[in-house]
Amino acid sequence: MSVWPARPEAGEAGIEVWGCGPGDLVEAARPGPLSIRIDHRGPPEASAEVRREWASMCAANPRLHNGPVLSVVWFDAEQGSMLTRPDTYQRLAVQPRVRTGVRMLGVTALLIARDEAGREHALLGKRGGSVRVYGGRWELGPAGGLDSWHPGQQVIDPAAIVEQAADEVQEEAGLAVSGGSIIGLVRDEIACSYDVIVRIDAGDLRAARARPDGWEYTEVAWVSAAEAEGFMRERELIGPARAVLRALGWVGPGGIR
Repeated sequence: MSVWPARPEAGEAGIEVWGCGPGDLVEAARPGPLSIRIDHRGPPEASAEVRREWASMCAANPRLHNGPVLSVVWFDAEQGSMLTRPDTYQRLAVQPRVRTGVRMLGVTALLIARDEAGREHALLGKRGGSVRVYGGRWELGPAGGLDSWHPGQQVIDPAAIVEQAADEVQEEAGLAVSGGSIIGLVRDEIACSYDVIVRIDAGDLRAARARPDGWEYTEVAWVSAAEAEGFMRERELIGPARAVLRALGWVGPGGIR
C-alpha cells in the first residue's frame, strides 16, 4: 500500500484519520487495534544545514531543547501496524525549511466532560505563539510528542500511551485524570506528525476547571457537539482538530474552513 495516501480527509489537505478499534470515530477508516514497533538503529546525524537552522531557531527562542522523539518510518493502515525509530526534535523542528523526513509520533487527548444534562463537551486549547507549529490556532488537546518508551524497547504498550495522554492533561491543562482508550490516529503533513487520539473521561463539566499553562495554551474552552460548528466559524481550528470533530460526527461532512 502507499505509505502516504493521496486522499485528503473530508477536504483537509494533508490530513487523514483512522479509527483504532471500538470508539467514536464514526466517519474514519478502521484498521483495527494499533500496533507500534520501534527500530533502534537510530537517526542519521544532523547535517550542517540542520545544525545551522537549529542554531538560528534557538537564538530566536531560548526555550527550545533538542530531546529524543519517535519518528514514523511507515504505517500500514490495512493492518493497523506502524514502525518507528528514535530521532531528534532538532531534526523535526527545522522542517519545512530543511527537509529531514522526520514524522513525529505524538499523542492527543480527546478530553470529554458532561454537563448536568449529560451532554458531552470536548476540551479545545488555543496554542501559544511560540510553539513549533500552528501558533495562535485552536486544537483538541492537550497533546505532545510520545515519550513513553526507553532504549531497547521493541513495542509501545497502549497503556503507556494512555498514561502519557493523562500526563499531558495534568501538565498543560491542570486537570488530574486517569484511564482512557485509544480511538484513532491522525496523520498531519503540515506538522510532520502522526498523533494517537486517546479519549479520556473528565467527569462532571462543572468540576473540570481546566487551566492553560500559558506556554502550550493561552486559552481553553469546553465545546459541546451542538456548539462545535459555531465555535469553528468564530475561531481558527487546526486541520486535525476539524477532521476529528467530523469523524466524531460533531460537524457535518462538508465542514467549515
